[in-house]
Amino acid sequence: MAIALSLDDGPHPVYTPQVLAVLAHYGITATFNMIGQQVGPNLSLVREVAAAGHTITNHTWNHDEHLPHRTYAQVCAQIDRCNDALAEAGQHPTIFRAPGGNWGPVVYRACAARGLRPVDWTVDPRDWDQPRVTTEEIVSNVLTHTKAHDIILDHDGGGDRSRTVAALKIYIPKLLDKGFTFAAM
Repeated sequence: MAIALSLDDGPHPVYTPQVLAVLAHYGITATFNMIGQQVGPNLSLVREVAAAGHTITNHTWNHDEHLPHRTYAQVCAQIDRCNDALAEAGQHPTIFRAPGGNWGPVVYRACAARGLRPVDWTVDPRDWDQPRVTTEEIVSNVLTHTKAHDIILDHDGGGDRSRTVAALKIYIPKLLDKGFTFAAM
């Protein structure tokens, strides 16, 4: 009944601390897929995420959703810049998540060259679709579709994530009550 919670597009100075508080309250770990541009201004927050036992991964330098259409050198530059930013916080990711789930041969080749395991998701509650998606819709989507070994996609950055934080407070205890266990990747 193990599942993974992943959070994309952070770190964010407002929402990442709120997510960390929810995760700490329930004693679970998650995977934070961080954007390099967000790391420098939030180095202490990156260190706080790591110190709490969460996994930190590479989510490109600037969330380029067109990676499959970029050159190999451009994809490697996106990965390398993010890795360099994360290294400033003492982090050396082994996992990569493509922005928007946009994979392609050039992206896989760059991951392999950098020793990064490409990881996607299996449950998308569409929390990224702000302000159209409600907290209740996020919760319903997660509770309806999550099964053992799934990876849930949520976001701690990239906009107003107050509905995501509210949804986490509702669906995490419900998933725990159903016997699921959370594991960072």
